[in-house]
Parts: sequence; structure tokens; C-alpha cells
Amino acid sequence: GAGGGVDVDASQPPTATSDTNPETASDASAGATGSEQAASTADSDSVIDRSLVAMVTASQQRSDNRHKPYCRRLTAVAYLLAGDQEGADAQLKQLDVIRPSVPYYKISPLVIMAWDQLAEGRREDAEKTAELAWGLSSDLPKFGQFSVDAASDLGAVLVALGRTADAQTLVARFNDSETQGQLSALQQHAYESKGFAIESDDKLAPAVPWTAPQFVAVARALVTRGFIDEALAWSVALSDKEAQAECLAEISSAVARQTIDESQPELLEQVTGQIDGLEPAIRARAYARIAAAQLQSGDADSGAKSLEAANAALGEISAPEAVGLGNVAQTAEFELPDAVPLRQGAVAAAEIARAELIQGKMDEAWTAIATALAYTRAMAPSPVIARQRVEEASRSANAVRGRLKSGLGLENDDLVRRAFNRYRNTVQAILEAASARFALQSAIVARAAEWGLGDRVLAEIKSRATARNANQQEPWISTNIPRILLAKAREEGSTLDAAEVQALARNSGAAPRFNLRQSTLKAVAAGDVSAAAGLIDRYSGAQGDRSGDKAWRTLWTLQLVSRIVEDAGADAALKFVSALSSKDIVLREEAMNLVGALVSLRGEEQPAIALARQRDLQATEKVALLNGVIRGIVARGDKPE
Repeated sequence: GAGGGVDVDASQPPTATSDTNPETASDASAGATGSEQAASTADSDSVIDRSLVAMVTASQQRSDNRHKPYCRRLTAVAYLLAGDQEGADAQLKQLDVIRPSVPYYKISPLVIMAWDQLAEGRREDAEKTAELAWGLSSDLPKFGQFSVDAASDLGAVLVALGRTADAQTLVARFNDSETQGQLSALQQHAYESKGFAIESDDKLAPAVPWTAPQFVAVARALVTRGFIDEALAWSVALSDKEAQAECLAEISSAVARQTIDESQPELLEQVTGQIDGLEPAIRARAYARIAAAQLQSGDADSGAKSLEAANAALGEISAPEAVGLGNVAQTAEFELPDAVPLRQGAVAAAEIARAELIQGKMDEAWTAIATALAYTRAMAPSPVIARQRVEEASRSANAVRGRLKSGLGLENDDLVRRAFNRYRNTVQAILEAASARFALQSAIVARAAEWGLGDRVLAEIKSRATARNANQQEPWISTNIPRILLAKAREEGSTLDAAEVQALARNSGAAPRFNLRQSTLKAVAAGDVSAAAGLIDRYSGAQGDRSGDKAWRTLWTLQLVSRIVEDAGADAALKFVSALSSKDIVLREEAMNLVGALVSLRGEEQPAIALARQRDLQATEKVALLNGVIRGIVARGDKPE
């Protein structure tokens, strides 16, 4: 994560690295610098210096050390955060000699160095450092969390240095719209912003998951570091309109908050001046995010004006009409519409709904959700009728051929054969588009339910689930929406009919992720964080999505860590991460790194330091925890001069 945090890399071995390598001979001399030795004596009271020494010692461990290069990388990052370039250089040299050789691990420390050099006005040095990192990026593995993290980390500093084309090439290689990409972007922002918390119910989070999370991560990193113009230029230059819209929405939200925090209205004017000339749906989404940020910050007047601008922009677009399928011959000639502008309209309307809800306007919010759903229904036919057509072509091929022959006026069997083959391809493409439509619908409706529109959501899904016309029918009962509604129905003050919702939930599809969220939250609320850790360890996920489930489990674990620190404090959070199974050492490292940063940011690092001294921790866990401790101390402003 972000700038050299914990990673999940396919190149990392599952067991400890053998010590029959050149590092063994050089550890004693090259591993510890003069500044380290001085820190252990003259400055022994410094938590940061003592933690750095402990990290070096852990990196040198021969046993219980899953991956020495990982330790050296995080230690190099920690030295840079502490302002010790000499110490960082020593760790980078170790990456040249230890085995396995992972030269691209230098990218994250080099990125931090380049940012520091830019901040100090040493642009030429920053350009040289970024070029070193760029050269190493060609060796990044095709798969793995570190590659995804490194691409957006390095991409941001390349854009700041005017190398936008290189950044686009790099980020495009590793952009991942699935859970791993979302996790990476959320972690990067949490660390870049120095707030560290990865919350699951952030009211300023996007209404639906990003399609281009790594491009968004670059934009947000640039804004965080004060490169607003560069972030805008990066976004506008993207050829993918949805990626462009996502980036501009995040920039708008971030700058709106920054404008309020720093009382600098000209910052937001930079953004609105850029977005005012763009397509209506992109403008609507951006202004809706600005409105939400302003309203959340208590600036009701500005928020109302921004929301008015969002509604006006969306009103410039003609109301979409739902698409459907006719008979077999009509289906054969059906052409899918361009889904991109329709998706943008849908997401913009969902963002408007959230802003309306912040004002307490439930009716207006649901009107916006209904508008969002209308846009989705113009993207593709219902998945119900699309699936019927696919199954019919497979199960009743001869009957379909006959309908094609008569409906299209085909004169011979060869024309019928060709038409049938085209038809099968057509209905398969329609089903894929319909599935994408329904996935977007599900994301929007889930958010509406979570935002408190449960009564209206229930009426909507019941109506659509039981519609007689297959073009209007939608398979809501097979989703996890009934389970979300059931959880809401059980909350105090809910107006939902719990018995009615429970009947729907009983027939809904398996929802392992939702179930884990609910069960772990219940355990945490009861004060049993060890039980919550056990539930995470036993999570088996959904069939057929092992990689996605692994990334999601990591994301939820980190969100839970953030919540426990906030609600129950450092001791409970440290107990939780300690209780996670050692069978998934990488997950423990991720959690250790985050909890170290979060508790130290609150000035509660001593329990974390005590945990790092425990003998049963792997070297990588100690290093991850202490890296987090140093991050938190530096972020709160206690970095020694």
C-alpha cells in the first residue's frame, strides 16, 4: 500500500528465505549505519530511532523471516519518513545483495525520495530519482498487489514531473477494476493523506466502485501533495470517459474539503473552471461530490448551490428510455446502445441522491435514485430476458432457427445457419451487457438501502422481481439486497417490516461477504475482537472468486482495524490483529502496518512497540508494525528535526 506500505506480491515465497546469500556476510557492516548506532546509545529515548534499529535487526533475522527484501524495503521507507537518507541508502544497498533479488522493490522508496526532492525545490534530482524508478518498473510482475501499488505511486510523481504519457502507460498496465485495485487505491489514499483509516461507511466514498481505481489513485495523490492543476490535466487527458469522470469527481470532492479546511475558495475555482466545459453527466457527478463535501462540512449554502448545479447539469440530458427485446427476429437485429454516457448519467444521479440525503431530503433522494435506475435500464435489456434468449438458443436451437428463417425471410439453410450463429453471439453479448447493467443497478440500490432508503428500495425490488413482463423483471431476490434490508430492519427505529424482509432474505442467494461483515461487526460490538478474527480466518468466500475474495477479505480486515481503533482503542485493535491466524502471514502484515500507524497517530504507540518485541512475531510482522508506528508518529508532527 501507498508509498511503500505492505504488499501482496506473487513473487514472494511462502516460506522464509534461505540465508545462504551475500547478505549474511554484509549484514553486520552494511545493515546498520553510524546514525543507527548513535541512536541506540546517545538518543536511546527516541521512539523512532529505537524502532529503526529494531527494524534493521528484524531484517537480519535468519529464522522466522518470510521475506528479507520485504523487510529491507519497509525499513528503507521508514528511514526516509524519519528524514534519514543515509539510513535509507544502506537499506537500498541491501536490496542489491540479498536473495531472492527483487530490484523493483526499490520503486516505493525512490518515489518517496522523488517527492521529498520536489518539495525541497530539487527538481533535477527528483527527475533522476524518478527515472531510476521508471527503469525498474519494466520488471514489475504482471500480477500481485505490489505491482498495482507501485504503478499508481510512481505514476503520480511522473505526472508531477511532466511525464504524463509514461504515467498513463504504466498505470494502464496495472489498473484493476476488481477488488484488488479498489483495495490498492483506498490504501494509497489512506497513507498519502496521513489519516490512515480505511473506513467502510465513509459518506464521502464514491456511490459505486471505480472502474479505473489506479487512475483515480494518481489523481488523488497529486491533489494531496498540492498538484491540483496537474491532477486536472491528468484527468482531462484520459481517453476513457468513465475514468475521466471518476478522477474529476474525486478531485472535486477532495478540493472542496480542502477549500473549506484552508479557507481558500480559489482552490475550488481551479476545479470548477475546468469541469464547467465538460459533458453534462461528468459535470453533474463532480458538482454532486462537491455538494456532498460542502454539506458534510456544514457549509449548507455552498452545498445547496453546488447541488443545484449538479441537478441542472443532469437536466441537460434527455430522459433515457428503457430498452427491451422483442421476438427472435427482432432480437437478431438488436443493437446495444453506447453504455458509457448512460453509466455516467446513472452514477451522477446516485451521487445527487447522496447529497440530497445529507440535507435530509428523502423524497428528492429517491427521485434521484429512480433516475439513476432509469439510466441503467437504458444501457441494456433486463438480465432476465437476456438469459431466457441465451438458454432458448441452446435448448431449442431448431425452433430458434425456424423463427429466424421465417422472421428474417431467409431463403436457404446456409443463410439460416449463418443467421443462427450470429444470433447466438448477439444474445451472448446482450447477456453480458445486461449483467453489467444489473451489477451497476445492484451497487446503486445497495447504497440506497445503506443510506436509509430501505422502504423505497423494498417496494422497488418487490415490484421488479414479480413483474410479469420479462423485459421489466429483475432478479433482485438472488442478490444480497434483501439481506442488507434485513440488517436495516433490525436497527432501532427502522420502519421496515422485518417479517416481510426476512421472508425475502430467506430466498435470497448466498452472500458470504455480507454475512462476514455482519458477524464480525456483531462480535466487535460485543467486545470480542478475538472472535471477529476467528471469523475472518474461517471465511471461505464465494465459489469461483478466490482471488477477488482474498482481496476483499484483506480490505474488510483493514476496514475493521480502522473501526476498532476508532471505537475501542489501541489495545483492542492490537488484540484483534494478534488474533488473526498466522496461516495468512501477509494479511497479518497488512493489519500490523495499518494498526501501527493508526494507534501512533493517536499518540498510543507504546502498546504497539510492546507487541513488536514479542518473540512469536515473524520478522516481517515486526517490520510492518514498526513501519506503521513511524508513519503515525511522523504524520502527527512528532518527527525529530
